[in-house]
Order: sequence, then C-alpha cells, then structure tokens
Amino acid sequence: MVYNTTTKKILFNPEKHDSEEKVRGLSISAMHSVLSGAFCDTVETGIPKYRILELLEKVWLVTDSISAKNVIDWFLFEGQEDVFQKIRPFKNLSELKSTFLEKDDSFFNEIYIKYYDNISSFEKHSFGKYDQVKSIKAWDLSRAMFLSRLCLETNLITQQQFDVYFAMITKAARLYYGSWFEFSEACLLGRAMYSEDPDINYSIEAIDLLINNPKSVWLSYGWFR
Repeated sequence: MVYNTTTKKILFNPEKHDSEEKVRGLSISAMHSVLSGAFCDTVETGIPKYRILELLEKVWLVTDSISAKNVIDWFLFEGQEDVFQKIRPFKNLSELKSTFLEKDDSFFNEIYIKYYDNISSFEKHSFGKYDQVKSIKAWDLSRAMFLSRLCLETNLITQQQFDVYFAMITKAARLYYGSWFEFSEACLLGRAMYSEDPDINYSIEAIDLLINNPKSVWLSYGWFR
C-alpha cells in the first residue's frame, strides 16, 4: 500500500501544537499528509514507524541518510520544473494536442503520452486552470517538506538539517506563490505531470478537501504573513 486512499481526513495532533508560523510551513506538505494519514500541524506525522519505513522505500526510494539527502536536494534544486516549462508555451490542451499530432518530436511525444490524461483531469477539476499556473515548484516543495518530516522521524536527517530544509522550503513557497489557492493549483498540476503514479484523482480529492473544508489547515491558519 502506498497511500491511505480509503478515507481522506485532515488530521491534527491531539497531544501537541506547534506555533502558527510553523504550522503554515508544515502545511506545504498538507496534500501528502492527507493522502498518507499524517498530522498536518506538527512535525511528527503520527504514522507508525513501520509504515514510514515502507513509504520511504516504496514511494521516495530512500533507504539511508545519503539517499534521503539526495532526494530532498533534488526536489529543492532540480525537480520537475524543467519539464513543465517545455509545455508551458501551449495555452491549453487543445493546442498541446494539435502540436502533438503535427510534430515528430520524440521528447515532446513522450511528454504528451505521459501527461495528457492527467492534465485533462486537472483541467476538468473545478479550479484547475492550466494556463494560469506559472510554476509547478509547489509540487517539489510539498514533497520536500513531507519527506523531510519522515526522514527526521526515522533519524535519517538531524534536527539541524530539518531546520535548514524547513527554512529553504518555506522561503521558496513565499517567493513563488501568494496564497494556498495558487499553491494548490501548482501542486496539483505538478502532480498531474508525475508519471510514476498515473491516477491523479486521489490527489484532486485531497486538494479539494484542503481548499474547501473550513477546518482545513490551509483555511484555519491562512497563508504566510
């Protein structure tokens, strides 16, 4: 099992609470928290250790401190932004499709075949606007924050390393976006372009819960001040 896809809830830690600003930073990983059954408001996820280890190995391909650092750094400094920028010039999916049919470009064709269905699902969603997203860095930042939390809980990174990652991730989120709505669109479109797991619907449901539920961590704490 990769994700807890049977029941999606916004979970809060009943035993402790972090500061508002800390919760805002942790909320960058809220989509993954909802999908994985993790707390949204504390560094501690509340996920049993055996399952964290399962997630690390099967989802994140992390087995030790070196691979943990390598994957988190990849999210922060590389990620999937370059692929998105290659298809960004197309104003909508119709233009993307017509170009696919006209061009004989192996790289472009690969992108189209991998991502078209998921991007279609994104656009059919009530708030999905393909041409309004300027960057999908939110998808990388969300993964980086959640993975950092998992790695801290399993001692694959130190508290000092986590604090550095936390500061970098939150700074980037504030630089790229101005609201959770903007962040959610970018995160979901980034997820749509993630070909390792072809079903985007679970993520759409999680984002929808975070955007519309009054008790959502996003709506309760708001964007960064």
